Amino acid sequence: MTFTDLNASNYLELAKSLAQQIAGLDGFQVIGIAGAQGTGKTTFAGRLSSELVSTHAESVAVLSLDDFYLPRHERLILAEQVHPLLSTRGVPGTHDARLMASVIERLRSGESVEAPVFDKAIDDRAAQSQSIGPARILLVEGWCWGARPESQARLSEPVNFLEATQDHDGGWRAWVNEKLADYQALFTNDALLYLRAPSFDAILEWRWQQEQELAESHSGDQIMTRDEVAEFIARYERITTWMLQEVPDRADVTVILDTVHGIDHIVSR
Repeated sequence: MTFTDLNASNYLELAKSLAQQIAGLDGFQVIGIAGAQGTGKTTFAGRLSSELVSTHAESVAVLSLDDFYLPRHERLILAEQVHPLLSTRGVPGTHDARLMASVIERLRSGESVEAPVFDKAIDDRAAQSQSIGPARILLVEGWCWGARPESQARLSEPVNFLEATQDHDGGWRAWVNEKLADYQALFTNDALLYLRAPSFDAILEWRWQQEQELAESHSGDQIMTRDEVAEFIARYERITTWMLQEVPDRADVTVILDTVHGIDHIVSR
């Protein structure tokens, strides 16, 4: 899909421009929105949805990959049976990909569906689900949405201290890479939008900001410290840095961000 005239200076302008072009497409559309933690995927998906509904009278559904994280007890089973690092949500293999694929296909068929909600403050699936659809346009956002698996050669060396000390034999990252290969059938995008962070260091700062905001909205709940955030996102570093390198070459739209979440420039294919 080719998008044109995307010379936006902020997310609102970009949402308006994209919405106009998406609304002109025929049939059911899946628009993927990818980007690392803190890049603003959820915020942008909301703005794009609002613009499609209010200006173009479209029926829109929004799904987040995060809401399909496995419940905590299932991740603990993975940690026992496969690798201890899998107790922590995030990487491919810690989502219910089959459930998400089913939800997307039912939306494609014109149905309304019940989808899970994941509560990050308690690190578990919420008791209440969410009703979604019916919709003609589906926006799907996720940190690794559209990512492709790495080659075996790239897996040979650890990318950070966590991999070097807790995955010294490479078993965890190899398993995650296999699961990412399985996710390819899930990534059925009609168009892919990539919010590209300037660096992994910037992603750490943005994720820490998110945690502080989470603390303010969940008074009394246990929230991560900055060091815990750094260790947490180390699990995401391999796929995140791989995406920074390879996704811009194939995304339909790549939004290059600066260090303060502003749009530096936009590349469309």
